[in-house]
Formats: sequence, C-alpha cells, structure tokens
Amino acid sequence: MVRRLSVSAAIGVLLFSSVALADQKEECVTAYTKAQELRSDAKLREAREQLLTCAQSACPDFIKRDCSKWLGEVEATLPTVVFSAKLDGKDLTDVRVRSGDKVISESIDGRAVPWDPGSATFVFENDELGEKEVTLIVKEGQKAQSVEAVFESKTSGGSAGGSAKLDTGSADDKTLAYVLGGVGLVGLGGFAYFGLSGNSDKSSLACADTKTCTDEDLDPIKKKYLFADISLGVGVVSLGVATYLLLSPSSKTEPAKDDTAVRFDVVPSSRGGFATVSGAF
Repeated sequence: MVRRLSVSAAIGVLLFSSVALADQKEECVTAYTKAQELRSDAKLREAREQLLTCAQSACPDFIKRDCSKWLGEVEATLPTVVFSAKLDGKDLTDVRVRSGDKVISESIDGRAVPWDPGSATFVFENDELGEKEVTLIVKEGQKAQSVEAVFESKTSGGSAGGSAKLDTGSADDKTLAYVLGGVGLVGLGGFAYFGLSGNSDKSSLACADTKTCTDEDLDPIKKKYLFADISLGVGVVSLGVATYLLLSPSSKTEPAKDDTAVRFDVVPSSRGGFATVSGAF
C-alpha cells in the first residue's frame, strides 16, 4: 500500500513537472518571438524585458543562446536619460517627471533612466512653479543624455509678463509703421497725380503763352499744385517715420502717451504748402 502511494506521488510529481516545464518552454518561445518584434519597432525597453525572460537557464539552449546575445546588443544600444531641473541656476529635486499619463519619477535624483530612441516629450511638474515641457530626440546608444527643465520664479514670471507687454508695444510700433508706409505710398501717388494733372491743365491754357491768364484761370491749377506739395510732404514724412519705427530698437521703458504722439501739420508756403511731423521718438 505504501509502495503504491509512493509510486502515485512520484507519477504526480513527474506530471506536474512536465506541465510546468512545458509552460515554461512556451513562455520562452513567446518571449523569444516578442523580443524580436519589439526590437525591430525600436521598443528596446520592452524588448529587454522579454530577452531577460528567454535568456533564463530553463529555456531551450538555442533560445537561451540567441536571447543572451540579443540582450547584450539591446543593452548596448538602449539609451538612458538623466533628468534635471533648475530655478535661478540652482538644482531642484522636488519635481515630478512624466511622459503622457505615466509618471517616470516622483522626484529628481540624478539617476539614469532607460528610454526608447526617438522623439520624446517629458513634463516636469512642481506644485509651486507649475509645469515645463521638454521635447527632444533620444539618440540610440547615447547614455546619460541630459534632459533639463528651467523654471522661472514668480518674480521672474512677473518680469516675463512685463517683457511680453513690451513685445506687444513693439508689435504695435510695427503695425503703425506699416500703416504709415501705406499712407506714404498714397501720398507719393497723390503727388504724382496732382502734379501731372496741374502740368496738363497749365499746358492746355491758351492764355499761358500770352501771359494774360487771370486768377480765375490759374486758381484750379494752383490748388492742384498745392495738393501735390501736401501729398509729397505727407508721403515723405510718413515713409520716414515708418522706416524709423521698423529699424529702431524697442524702448525698455514706456514713454508718456503725450510724448509718443505723432502729429502731422500742413503749413502753407509761397509754393503752395508743406507737411511737418512732430513728436518724441
């Protein structure tokens, strides 16, 4: 009776061992196949996990041999990244790092983290300073590639806000420059039109040769010459101011509104008139 029980137990152990061995071999084959697919897709971290499975001593010899070889190659080409964060030139540690919805590290400790090659975006989070996003190309085979986020203090953030306001002012200057440039071109066009029209009218006067023209005859021509002079003055001044606004650097301090106002004036002259511009630049 005892012998029968011993034989039955031995058979049970053998059957259990055979089933376990078969399952383990199937796991080796699955890992062997997946590792090759993942490696070809540049998913080196997942490929490494599969290769660690199929390189175990319990796997068939040819699988174990290939997986061990591939594991060495993957570990050599698998990049690593080192995260860092700075505030005012000083290192920060209380920064969480994630990629998408996956948290990579709850804090920065300076350790190298394996990462797949290719484009990657990391988000650095600090409860007080907010978030900073860093995108870079993780290069295959490069170890300890630096990934750094630079945070700005609240004071710096205020300054940055001020800078943004100055940039808006600079953009307004450029917009004004383009408008004045358009006015200048219209002014030059008006000068050409009224000047040529006045010359044409003057040439067509029969009294011009005999110099017997009356004021009534000459008034329309004088008005056209006046408009031509005014158009020329406005055109030249507008183009000049537009050029100045485009080429001059933006001021770091905001001048008073009265000083920045550009004023145009038309002044009569013996030849008809001219335009002036005044203001602080």
